[in-house]
Amino acid sequence: TEMAKNHIGNPIWIAILALVTVASAFTFSEKPFLWPQPAAMTYGNTTLSIQRSKFSISLDSNVASSQLLTTAADRYYGLIFNHAALSAQVTYPPSVAIVAANDSLILLKVTVASTNETLNLQTDESYNLTIPNSAEGQTTGLTATISANTVFGALRGMETFSQLIRYDGSDFTLPFTPISIQDSPRFPWRGLLIDTARHYHPIWSLKHQIDAMSYTKMNVLHWHMTDAESFPLELKKRPDLASKGAWAPGYTYSAADVAEVVEYAKNRGVRVVVEIDNPGHTYSWGKGYPQIIALCEKLIQSSNTYPEINSVPLDITNPLTAQVVADVLTEAASMFPDEYIHLGGDEINFQCLDELSNILQWMQTHLNSTNYEDLIAYHLNQSVPNVFNQGKKAIFWQEVFTMVLNNPAYNLPIKAGNTVVQVWFGGSQYYTLLQKAISMGFETLMSYGWYLDQQLPSITGETHYLFQDTWMDFYAVDPMTGLENATAAEKRLVLGGEASQWGETAHPYAIDENVWPRAAATAEKLWSPQAATQNANEAYHRFIRHQCRLVQRGVRASSFRPNFCPSPLLDAEIPNAQAPNTVVLPIWVLVVGALAIVLFGTMTIGFYLRSRSAPRYQQLE
Repeated sequence: TEMAKNHIGNPIWIAILALVTVASAFTFSEKPFLWPQPAAMTYGNTTLSIQRSKFSISLDSNVASSQLLTTAADRYYGLIFNHAALSAQVTYPPSVAIVAANDSLILLKVTVASTNETLNLQTDESYNLTIPNSAEGQTTGLTATISANTVFGALRGMETFSQLIRYDGSDFTLPFTPISIQDSPRFPWRGLLIDTARHYHPIWSLKHQIDAMSYTKMNVLHWHMTDAESFPLELKKRPDLASKGAWAPGYTYSAADVAEVVEYAKNRGVRVVVEIDNPGHTYSWGKGYPQIIALCEKLIQSSNTYPEINSVPLDITNPLTAQVVADVLTEAASMFPDEYIHLGGDEINFQCLDELSNILQWMQTHLNSTNYEDLIAYHLNQSVPNVFNQGKKAIFWQEVFTMVLNNPAYNLPIKAGNTVVQVWFGGSQYYTLLQKAISMGFETLMSYGWYLDQQLPSITGETHYLFQDTWMDFYAVDPMTGLENATAAEKRLVLGGEASQWGETAHPYAIDENVWPRAAATAEKLWSPQAATQNANEAYHRFIRHQCRLVQRGVRASSFRPNFCPSPLLDAEIPNAQAPNTVVLPIWVLVVGALAIVLFGTMTIGFYLRSRSAPRYQQLE
């Protein structure tokens, strides 16, 4: 500012800036760097020690036989002490001990009220975590406790506990005790869309993303299975779709592959919801069944760079199309146990249908209409009952709502109570569609503003020098924006939302840098209380720490500032890796330094004020 320019050399400003700098240095270490923030937390200023050889995680007797929890306990034990596996040659920046304690934490006790391991939208993920700071007469060490209503709440509690542990190169510590956390998610649906049609992802890649999701308390993998480019899902009833529609032989997903991913995800508290996009984005279906797609050659060849195959929809007028769609949706619904299935419905390009006179003729004969929305309603009437008959609920992109669902003239089986509307575009007025959908009783999901592939995901269209900084745009988005006048019942219809990584530029070896840590911004907006997620600047240092945490756990998360994150991944790839020497001052030195700066600032201000009151020059005689 102009004032800063005019006073930059002013001793008062120098003193103030010095004090702010010192204060900022202390602020970074004043609280636990958890991501996402818990619903409620209190903490102290005592640091406990943890010794790997003496620490253990125990499960209450009623869940001791739970394979899900026992493997989770082993997994988190490894995550807590993963740094110990590194070469001793790596030098770590030490943790800042607030107040050292002689007590050692030796046990994390996990208690769960229910042994039910059903994972669905209604699953209770709440937990309480308590960590003491004194043994209170005990001589064997301290015990921390996690109590939860379900095994999945216990999983979330273990993730939080693991984030509290610090390692300084030789010792593991737990600062800020005593700690008391009462936590539960703000929204039940906190998803990540992965597109395996534009780029094929092996099973290991999907599992890797599920791991990263669990580190951030995301709980829905939206598996965008099919699109114009490929159809990788193997189906017994229609084998030609994958054998001819996949990128190449073997680049497919069998029923066994699906079951493996679903089980792996469940063990980390993540549901898997498949999307079979139709009737648009179906060019790949035509590889196996050429007669069921509306092949509009002029539109396909209209692009000078990439054929417009995304504009090719199904030929709804062909009787075979309905049979193929029925078989696909029926078998896909049976392969994925979740109660929801995504049926797409986005970006249906009617310009493609304009090329094909036979489609308009059929519409006039059978529908007495030339309105393409009537054709879409006809398709939905035929296709959607195939999933409803299996007890599923359907999810559609917002185009289906705007075209037909909000029109009471269509007598569709798609109604409030069995259908979710997912909002993904609309500019700064996107919330008007959300408001309309929930006012009609439809459950909704939010994706607008959380597209990981977009250079300008922001509502305001703000640009950043670094694309990684778009995480701040994600952090500014909230599903409840514009819904202040909605009723409490309507607000409950907003299930949550998803960060979306469309696959055009995200192959298995590049997806980490695209998704992480930016998707974590969406995760916190969907987990933490709304009042606690209003300021990206406040979240900045916790976000940096979480990015480093992801790297230390093997996720190749993009960095958005210079830093150093010692990790097993880095050490494995760079033999004899040696971290740069880090100068770390003891806390008493920082305190003395701060007091010296305050004293210097006070003297400087006094000198400046006295100099202002004295004559600035003497009148020449």
